[in-house]
Amino acid sequence: MREFVSRRGPRIAQAVWAVLAVAGTIYVIAGVPSDWRTADAICRVVATCSSNQLDSSAATTLGHYGISIDMFAAYEIALKLAVIAMFYGLGALIIWRKPEDRGARVAAFFLVAFPAALHISFPLAFAPLILFGLLFPDGRFAPRWTRWLALAAIIAAIVDLLSDQIAAFAFLLLILPVPFLQIYRFRSLSSWAQRQQIKWALFGLATFILGLVAFVMTFVVAPWQTGNGSIYSALSLVAFPILIAAIPISLAISVLRSRLWDIDRLISRALAYT
Repeated sequence: MREFVSRRGPRIAQAVWAVLAVAGTIYVIAGVPSDWRTADAICRVVATCSSNQLDSSAATTLGHYGISIDMFAAYEIALKLAVIAMFYGLGALIIWRKPEDRGARVAAFFLVAFPAALHISFPLAFAPLILFGLLFPDGRFAPRWTRWLALAAIIAAIVDLLSDQIAAFAFLLLILPVPFLQIYRFRSLSSWAQRQQIKWALFGLATFILGLVAFVMTFVVAPWQTGNGSIYSALSLVAFPILIAAIPISLAISVLRSRLWDIDRLISRALAYT
């Protein structure tokens, strides 16, 4: 039985991934009409604006540059769908190219689960992020007790569907040890190739996080309007998918390239040229 599962494991993983990808695609596409109606409507009362709406002042400002509210809504939705397609496309490439590689399977399932979870709620996206941090790059829990953290993350994901606030606090506690566990794995358990994979994956994640922090800090300290309905909020929504695209690109490089570039040398040379 174990031999049968081991032999059929890659095919089973591909089938499960395909089912999740189809389900995620249907869920995202089903939400497009609602997203369009919201983004295509000008918010008259700033206090009631949603995050993907423009108020009258912002819509007028864009109009001066020849950008209509319809164009803004279409571009915002198209960009979001393009980034999700990038996640799913690179995930499909990974699972079909390296279905026997446990680390590659972890990466592929993360790429299909993360955007879908993020589309449902921001806290829920921490669940696949935590699982990925506990398993990458070899697909095994190290140390073995970290599987209990994974179980807790799954339970928190279920709780998130009932209460965002409780789940958000739980995810915050669960994600704190993940960076230290990755450092332990990097220094004590990983080969040179695995260390390069970890560096590439963290490079994409760090790019996204630093960009996100920059936007959040600007929201707090900027002297201009940054709340829902503002031009800055609209630009943030456009920039967010571009920033998050760094994650699937760096992850695909870390998994698919047989001879990884030394990312330390790449970063140092980029800084020197800059």
